[in-house]
Amino acid sequence: MTVISRAGVLALTAALALSLSACGSAESPAPDASTADTPAASPTAEATPEAAAEPSIESVLEILGVGDFSQSPTVAPFATRWGSGTFEGSRVQVYEFADQAAYEGFLESVESFGITPEQLIRTGNIVVSVDAPAGLENARALLAG
Repeated sequence: MTVISRAGVLALTAALALSLSACGSAESPAPDASTADTPAASPTAEATPEAAAEPSIESVLEILGVGDFSQSPTVAPFATRWGSGTFEGSRVQVYEFADQAAYEGFLESVESFGITPEQLIRTGNIVVSVDAPAGLENARALLAG
């Protein structure tokens, strides 16, 4: 992992803000041992691994069909990792956050550039931004299921 200076973080934040301004305005818990061996347990009471799993950067990229994703070696404010690729001919940036507090810190760091949560798509601890407004709405629809 490459660590960048405070000036580098500010430059990265500014680049994100410019990119977004172009838009226009964990592990799942183990099953309860008391119900795991019960043969009469209803299938609806059991969560499938797919339903219980938090989305990952990789699963979001797969849903969006982004094949040229490149994880950035630099640090983005509050993100555990991030990178970019192409979605419908526009640049897409995908960020992963450790928790709600990290996501809120990220929002605070970009709000002075006019970036709002409405310009981002959040699914679990993954956040997506798309440069083109139409691409943003299309990505939002795909990720909504």
